[in-house]
Amino acid sequence: MKTKRNIWKIVSLIFIALFVIVVAAGFLLVSHFRSNLLPPTSEQVTAAEAIVAQDLAANGDDIANYEVTVSPTARKRTSQTILQVRLTQNATEHLYLLDLESSTILVHSQTTVYGNLSEDPPFGFPGPPFFGGKPK
Repeated sequence: MKTKRNIWKIVSLIFIALFVIVVAAGFLLVSHFRSNLLPPTSEQVTAAEAIVAQDLAANGDDIANYEVTVSPTARKRTSQTILQVRLTQNATEHLYLLDLESSTILVHSQTTVYGNLSEDPPFGFPGPPFFGGKPK
């Protein structure tokens, strides 16, 4: 009877030790990940806006037509400094991921939203009633 209790004590201590190891490893990984995130300098923000303005000008658009939002953190990698820039104009949004070291655009996405969920969509069917759509 006494050996059964000792076995459960040993098993519980092993699980507690494993839990402590997992939590400690998590803290180490989080601190390593956070060290790669730095606030961008004003030169980096200016360079990012210039790269985006050049891309928009190549597509026949002007950056002055958009509200520009630069991410408050830049990700530093071995050979890259990555910064996110978001441009918003009415229903159109551009999202850029830029490499500031080589002045290149890594990702560019454009999203256009037509109407909102409370309006009838242009496709001829109503939206769901819980979003304000009117059933026909």
